[in-house]
Amino acid sequence: MKTPTLTITRQYLAAIKKSERKYVTSESLSKEIGIFPDVITDTLAYFDPLVKMDYTYDLRELLPILEEYIEKTVAAREKQKRPRLTATIKETTGYDSIEDFVFQKYIFKSSGLFNYDATLNDKDLRILKKLINLEQADRRSKKKKK
Repeated sequence: MKTPTLTITRQYLAAIKKSERKYVTSESLSKEIGIFPDVITDTLAYFDPLVKMDYTYDLRELLPILEEYIEKTVAAREKQKRPRLTATIKETTGYDSIEDFVFQKYIFKSSGLFNYDATLNDKDLRILKKLINLEQADRRSKKKKK
């Protein structure tokens, strides 16, 4: 059996809670929401299979089950803290400009020759990108001043 989506479950829960009827059946819920009763029963059969067999089943009995399901799925969907993908200004303070960055990473300080074996890791690439963005911002501000 396919698990119901969080959005649909929330929609059904809100409609059941909002309904002023003492007993809410799949047919009365379908009139309020505008979804066919068969679709509602197929979805809610995940929580209680008896819903599919008995059309007079009171859907208010499913309220605690629906709320618990929503809580579990929201807790499972909580996103983990993503790693920072941009460099900070503090990390770029060691470099005056893009040229300085390239000089420090690719040039041998003792001889002044270009180091062809040097590679940039992800952190260095982020710093370089930040330096480029800062340089572009400086050029834009100088262009506007003219």
